Amino acid sequence: MDDRRNFKKRYAFVSIVLLGLALWYAALPEPYNNKELKPETLLLDVIDDTRYVTTDEVAKMIIENDYYILADVRTPEEFATYHLPGALNIPAAELLDKDENGDLKWSGVFDQDVRKVVLYSNGAIYSSQAWILLRRLNYKNIFVMKGGLNEWFATIIMPKKPDDSVADNELARYNTRKAASFYFTGGKASGVDVAAPTTDNSHTPATNTTPKKKEEGGGC
Repeated sequence: MDDRRNFKKRYAFVSIVLLGLALWYAALPEPYNNKELKPETLLLDVIDDTRYVTTDEVAKMIIENDYYILADVRTPEEFATYHLPGALNIPAAELLDKDENGDLKWSGVFDQDVRKVVLYSNGAIYSSQAWILLRRLNYKNIFVMKGGLNEWFATIIMPKKPDDSVADNELARYNTRKAASFYFTGGKASGVDVAAPTTDNSHTPATNTTPKKKEEGGGC
């Protein structure tokens, strides 16, 4: 119960940060070209929570080799210590970098009509900031993994077994998560310290429990 209450508090904080960022963008001068998203549309998108995908959905995407792109917006050092299988490392600080032609360096990754682009960081602040920036640039198929790697570790890598009194659907979800945990760790998560960073501001990296062989071959 305490974990759920703390998660709700963190989620509320992230929502406030997002709204503040969106209001700041809305106060900026008019876009330099008509390709950028209008500030009022961005504000409506921020209020709408459909930008989030759950850790369960991301695990399913990876396992089933779905048509998606995972973008890790943390630093290269954090990425090297632990990252989701198949993820690309695109640090938030590099989102506006340009190539030799003056075009946005990562445009080919984010300009997707069919694929979902799922952003993630340790928590949800950096990935949400990246989402706002990318939506401002009018990239449409952009999502955020809710709770980031903190939630990934808590729900997929080390899921907690519920009480026997829980509803059947809760027990089924736990069993699905246990199967996913075995898939991503080879059954090695039990008894291993896999504590993820508590916030996006933490520089304490998560421990990589994913077998290297799987990490090199998984995901898109």
